[in-house]
Amino acid sequence: MPTRPDLIARLTQAGIIAIVRAPRAAQVEPLFGALLAGGLNAIEITLTTPNALEAIREARAKIGARAVTGVGTVLQAEDCRAALAAGAEFVGTPVCRPVSYTHLRAHETPEHLVCRLLLEKKNNDESQNT
Repeated sequence: MPTRPDLIARLTQAGIIAIVRAPRAAQVEPLFGALLAGGLNAIEITLTTPNALEAIREARAKIGARAVTGVGTVLQAEDCRAALAAGAEFVGTPVCRPVSYTHLRAHETPEHLVCRLLLEKKNNDESQNT
């Protein structure tokens, strides 16, 4: 797995992260192939995709370092742990809870930077309102 600075550089150099939200697991591999052929090399598979964790494992095995493969729609810490174990290199979440931030920080994923900023802002806002 790349270092955190390398991963952040690859994600920011990509300029765009393609999000794969497929209704069937069988669609993930062809979508990855098309995205790579089109020049996109940062791709997220949402957990709303059937068998998303297996799709992440397969994508990482077949694509390797040609793309940065991540997971999205992560709502629970256990989903985060499972996705990282499956090979996800970054994590996207529509919400940022302290439990998810703590887990992400422990695993050095870039997403924790966003979570940290959001939580710090929330904590600052709450302290100013008291």
